Amino acid sequence: MRRTLLVLAAVLGGLLLVVGVAVAVVFGPDDTADTPASPLPDGVRAATTVPDLLGYRDATLRVTAESAGGPVFVGAGNPIDVDSYLGDTRQLRVTTVTPLDGATGTVRGTAPAPAVAASSLDLWDRSVHGRGAQALTLELDGTPTSVAVLAAGKRAAVTVSFGLVVAHAFVAGLAAAALGLVLLTLPVLARRRRRRRERAAERSAAAPEVTAPEAVPAGTHLRSTRRPLRWAVPVLCVVALAGCTAVPQRVTTAEITRPGLERDELTAALASYDERNNAAIDLASRTHDASGWATADRGIILRSDLHSTRYAEESGEAETAGTALTTTPDASSLVSPSFTGYPMWFAVTGTMADADEKKPERALLVFERDGVLDPWRMSASVEIGDEKVRALAPGAASRPSPAQVAAAQAVSDQVVAYLETGEKGELTVPDRLARLREEIVGDGVNSRLERATIRAVGSGDDALDPGDGAPKVAVVEGGVLVTATFSVDHTQAAVGGDATLAFTDEAFARAVGQTGRHHALELRKVLAVAVLVPDDGTPTFLGVRTDTVGPPTR
Repeated sequence: MRRTLLVLAAVLGGLLLVVGVAVAVVFGPDDTADTPASPLPDGVRAATTVPDLLGYRDATLRVTAESAGGPVFVGAGNPIDVDSYLGDTRQLRVTTVTPLDGATGTVRGTAPAPAVAASSLDLWDRSVHGRGAQALTLELDGTPTSVAVLAAGKRAAVTVSFGLVVAHAFVAGLAAAALGLVLLTLPVLARRRRRRRERAAERSAAAPEVTAPEAVPAGTHLRSTRRPLRWAVPVLCVVALAGCTAVPQRVTTAEITRPGLERDELTAALASYDERNNAAIDLASRTHDASGWATADRGIILRSDLHSTRYAEESGEAETAGTALTTTPDASSLVSPSFTGYPMWFAVTGTMADADEKKPERALLVFERDGVLDPWRMSASVEIGDEKVRALAPGAASRPSPAQVAAAQAVSDQVVAYLETGEKGELTVPDRLARLREEIVGDGVNSRLERATIRAVGSGDDALDPGDGAPKVAVVEGGVLVTATFSVDHTQAAVGGDATLAFTDEAFARAVGQTGRHHALELRKVLAVAVLVPDDGTPTFLGVRTDTVGPPTR
């Protein structure tokens, strides 16, 4: 039994010594195991990790980058934002990191660099930048994360390395090696002790026989049972040191999402919009220049802006300073579902008013952006009076189910059907929508409806191709909030063989490009609706907005 224990001690000691020394050497005094520095391929000055690469919790990662040509940036953020920021930038997509090969992956993209410097943006959860080696340490907690490396300055070699940080790894390695060394010495010590006992026995055999019984030293048997406990003490110390660091756990995320806007981002987003919108208002008011509207608005709101400015110019409206408006959201009114990618949107209820307005109208305001570098622009504004929208938390809680999206689409389709045919379905049609239908189908004294085209439209800047007209849907208390936008074009033809029609407002005729008399006149409007679709029951219109617009132009 003793021999077996000594053999086991020797084997275990050798393993502990080898492993302990290896751990101490690999992690070093800074407790970090680094991969070799991997140079980026020729012509590539950016790198980003795929989300799955960092899919761990209870792990600490250190990413180090260096450029021989100037400053380098290292940042970590939501993969959706990072991918949107880099876009078509030529980059190494790091898919694998190994101790021998370092970082490897595939190259994609053609653009030399992003449009905006990474260090000037606030999309990063953590970042470092500067000259020389830049190291970013991340505590991975299972949240989807991508790391981006970008080099600035002149073209030169760029390297990147990854390191795993394990607290107390160096000390634990040394302790394990020391314990292994102790265990390796046990067989040697045992052999020496056996030899001493054999020599003592030989001397005792040659000496005269002693008749008195030899007393057994107190504690002899206890000493032999305590010895294994003495060996366990340093083992427990090593285990305790290793236990100070949690074992990294693999995390698999089926779908990476992010809210359109977080609550703490709302104030800054609306302030930025107000700044751009007020600059556009002032430019249009002072000079009848409509070029500023596209910086603040989009979709049907932009078409309305452009027509209003054109009409003001044609009607000879005085050129004066514009009246600044301030957007004030209702408390806890942010509606912001989660998305798997851009474009994204959010909505709030509140007011847009100048400082002297006593009782401004409340409206549902919808804002969108196509990428992380784009500003939030307004795509819909619908007056809702005293109607309340009780928002849920941004993100997954506000994201609709496929069934809810289908119900919202059914409402949008029914709005189109009602304007075209008068069929209401389950809709309780509000007065403003009913008046719009009367304008479309109602015959005048000298005119009749020739054709009408109603279609759901998206919020692109190109009025001829505004994009997908699917409604925007978000879960709120009691159901889903639905906003949808439409173009409403109809032609009124003169009654009688040689009869003609003309607009009585000549400024309006010039603004829509239909001066003089015509056998038919084209009338164009845009429509926005806000509807609450309950989980059970019929849809309720919160508000309807219509605006006259000019012909679509690119």
